[in-house]
Amino acid sequence: MEAAWFIRAAADDLPHVRLYVALAFGTAARPSSILELSTFRQLDFEAGVIDLNPPGRRQNKKYRPAIPMADFLVPFLVSVPPGRVILFNDKPLKSIRSAIERVRERARLMIRHDAAGRVLAAWRAGDKSGAAKILQQAKEMADAMLTVSAYTLRHTVATELRGRGVQPWELSGFLGHSTGYRTTEGYAKNRPEHLRGVVRAVSAYWSDLGALLGGGHLGPVVNQEQRSSCVLPSQLPKGIKPLGYLVEPNGIEPLTSTMPL
Repeated sequence: MEAAWFIRAAADDLPHVRLYVALAFGTAARPSSILELSTFRQLDFEAGVIDLNPPGRRQNKKYRPAIPMADFLVPFLVSVPPGRVILFNDKPLKSIRSAIERVRERARLMIRHDAAGRVLAAWRAGDKSGAAKILQQAKEMADAMLTVSAYTLRHTVATELRGRGVQPWELSGFLGHSTGYRTTEGYAKNRPEHLRGVVRAVSAYWSDLGALLGGGHLGPVVNQEQRSSCVLPSQLPKGIKPLGYLVEPNGIEPLTSTMPL
């Protein structure tokens, strides 16, 4: 339920924050992987794959796998201009920390506001114990929001997927953890389709969160200037991809392996 409140609060934030949160839930990637994600050779709509390791970056213990692209991410990503996916004022971000803190504080206020009405209704109905219970639950949920960070989003998704029956070796491949099996780890790059089961669980989780939120669910981010020319992958001629995903744009900050993970 805390995840649903966080997404509801993110829906009222800036476009780059909404996009980051969608990617965090759709990929369970490390914050640096999402912030460094580029359209250049990392988003393959035809194959339905997100390669979290940018060109030129050597793999290290913070392994970045290639994973299937969850269907719900396509509307978020298809209209992103060429270059870095997460931009604020046309510049890449080195950290998403302040935005996450802003969203979690908004979520805390939303939880309290929601509880206030239910507490008042219970009190007026003479159910004082019920009112006290609602108040205590809201306090605990609001306090839990203080622990939310970019990394806890990753951990939340991982925990949820494991609870949905995703096998440990498959979840490890999706998260970029060492599985102990070189063949399995190689598939993460060369045959990401073997992780489709994980992505189905991710999509089901996102759908369930949407059911909890109703009309307040986090919607796709669409660049208003590109809305009229937005073309979904299914509408592209066979074998053709958007130009921005084929040609490396100029002026993009060089990708390095030294940014903090």
